[in-house]
Amino acid sequence: MRPQTPTTDTSPWLTRDAPHPSGPPFRPQVVHPNASPRVARPLEGVRLIALILAIVAEVALLLIALVPQSVWASRGLPDGPIPSAASPLVAGLFYVLPALTGLLCHRWQAAVVLATLPAWLDLGAFAVAAAQRIGPFYLAVEPHAVSTVGTLELFAVLGALGWLARQPLLGALGWLARQPLLGALAVLRGRSRP
Repeated sequence: MRPQTPTTDTSPWLTRDAPHPSGPPFRPQVVHPNASPRVARPLEGVRLIALILAIVAEVALLLIALVPQSVWASRGLPDGPIPSAASPLVAGLFYVLPALTGLLCHRWQAAVVLATLPAWLDLGAFAVAAAQRIGPFYLAVEPHAVSTVGTLELFAVLGALGWLARQPLLGALGWLARQPLLGALAVLRGRSRP
């Protein structure tokens, strides 16, 4: 071990390379003035599960939409696997799921990538599966390329809008939680349970 060289201060524990009395050498941590401390997020697991479920549901819906109607008819489903009564709900899910994906992301880059990921996966699977029958350049031909790019743009914009809505929604939820009347109602509701 190297001999310890005292500094200009006469304190015995403030020597160069000397360990702090309670442990390793003291190194002050520089913290940016605007940095917020890391806080444990109890709902982080719920957020990740909801994010995964939204992406998987979007992948499933897009796969169903990409299968030609003739395939469904040959399987005994002339209207496809989704009942016609649920068609408005499914059409709404095509808009809600990418926005929900963006809402559940912390960063805008992840919101855009994860909102478009189901389209990338499904269009790639469709191109590979259909290449034998319709050729390898199906998605690059003019009318199909436009619809492919339109789908990716739509999902990217919806993911970005969901991410943009994140902070105002979290702020509104925090404001509601701080309201005394609503807090009192929650306490009363909790006491009324057996």
